[in-house]
Amino acid sequence: MDEPGKLSVVLSIIVVIGLLSSLYGYNDYRSGGQLCNAVFEEGIIDCETVYSYGEVEVFGVSLHFSEIAPIYFISLTLFLSLYILLNKSYYLYILKLLFILGLVAIPYLVYIELFEANAICIFCTIMHASIILGSIILYKYY
Repeated sequence: MDEPGKLSVVLSIIVVIGLLSSLYGYNDYRSGGQLCNAVFEEGIIDCETVYSYGEVEVFGVSLHFSEIAPIYFISLTLFLSLYILLNKSYYLYILKLLFILGLVAIPYLVYIELFEANAICIFCTIMHASIILGSIILYKYY
């Protein structure tokens, strides 16, 4: 597809859902999982347990995946917006690279949830789904 169209609206909605989930997840991480635990009683959905895993070092700074996710989704939102507004193909290529990066990370993140933490973070699952759905739309139609 040469120019942004109706699918851009669908892709924008998917990216914004991922962004909102990343922001809620970040706030929940900062509160120690209080939001997730208030909604979901004990069970497989246990964000607090998942938050105890997933710290990485980026340029010498320790960051948790919950701190990286909003940056990632803000980047997706920025480059999608630039593509829609300016219709420059290089923004689309950057967007595709960001989605590839997300797709590559998902198996590792799901592994951490299922086999290390033995729990699922609902915010993470929503973010994963938005990356997968966004990737399908982006690569099928653009």
